[in-house]
Amino acid sequence: MQEIRAVHHEELDAMLAVMCESFMLPFASARDLFYKDPYFDIEKKRVLLEDGEIISCLTIMETRMWIGAAAAQVGGVAGVATRPSHRRNGYAGRLLEQTLRTLREQRCPFSALFPFSYDYYRRFGWEHAGTQLRVSTAPNLLPAFADSRHVRPALPSDLAEMQQIYDQTSRERTGSCLRDRKRWTYLFEYAKRKVVYRRKKAEGYLLFDLQQGVEGRQTLKLLEMKTLSEAAQRGLIGYLAGRSEAEEIEYITDMTGLQESGLLQPGREAMGGLYTEAMPGVMFRIVDPQVALQTLAPNFAGFRGAVTLVIHDSLMQSAPTMTTIEGDGKATHIRAGGESANPRHRIEGDVRAWSQVFFGYHSLEDSLAMRRLRAYSEATAALAAALFPRRAPFIPAPDHF
Repeated sequence: MQEIRAVHHEELDAMLAVMCESFMLPFASARDLFYKDPYFDIEKKRVLLEDGEIISCLTIMETRMWIGAAAAQVGGVAGVATRPSHRRNGYAGRLLEQTLRTLREQRCPFSALFPFSYDYYRRFGWEHAGTQLRVSTAPNLLPAFADSRHVRPALPSDLAEMQQIYDQTSRERTGSCLRDRKRWTYLFEYAKRKVVYRRKKAEGYLLFDLQQGVEGRQTLKLLEMKTLSEAAQRGLIGYLAGRSEAEEIEYITDMTGLQESGLLQPGREAMGGLYTEAMPGVMFRIVDPQVALQTLAPNFAGFRGAVTLVIHDSLMQSAPTMTTIEGDGKATHIRAGGESANPRHRIEGDVRAWSQVFFGYHSLEDSLAMRRLRAYSEATAALAAALFPRRAPFIPAPDHF
């Protein structure tokens, strides 16, 4: 007999054992981190049992992130694991399907994950919706700016200003999470190295780690770099230039983050000897279309007219959902339904295509041009285009699920 539910307290070690066996992790060290997670919530740890034995498991990581001007609730999915002896029998798939239904019952509008296989999760309605850059250089190729004298290790007393810098630079940047004080306290404790550029007040910070490679070589893994001024940019770049113990600096970011780091300012790209590689990033999924559009309503300010979105999602329900956006230029209303509306006011497609559009990986015009969505009139396509622009979503490494 199979059962899917939240894990029980007495089953937590068994769940962790499945994860460790699946991901080849040492149980003792993983256990310490597992129970110390400040966001530990037993209701978010989901398991599939067969005859009372845990076969598959996952964790729902609730977060809020910007999608344009909207702060959206997102159910991140992490730690999807199945006992190696039971793989390729559909256990994880059944657990994922039930998890999506659970999120929908909780009126969660979206879900996101970082996959081991993009093709696998496409079966369940998630779609590739982000691109990230792997940027690498060597410390001795960076300019040794004298501004680095204002860089020092971050102290607990710097935490509030670091949070302010993050909030100021990430506001309304699609994919950036809204970090509360608990999240910042966790990052400050677990980010192995952190520094601030500070004169009268903090103007920038770095979160990073040093990882040992082959033959004693070290790589400086830059997790996050945020600055409010060019002086702070120079100071942090100069600090990195002085990290001679590392042979390489690696930074996973997006084009905006790379530009804001200062590494791409005129003349620095040649000095820095940057190597960049584009890689696929997060996968995204609409869970509840009506709640999703209500969440995104701050992006629809000034809309005039009516358009009905038709979303096919056979995993969640047999019939397509219809949701209508209506606006008079002052207020926008989202309502379920649209069957009675003029069919020429509809735009139709499957949940994977719409997920890319809602998150801003593709604009509505992009998706129509690729024939992933269908508009029933050119007027409707033109009317709705402004609602769903391209947003270049990116979730920073410190917020990965």
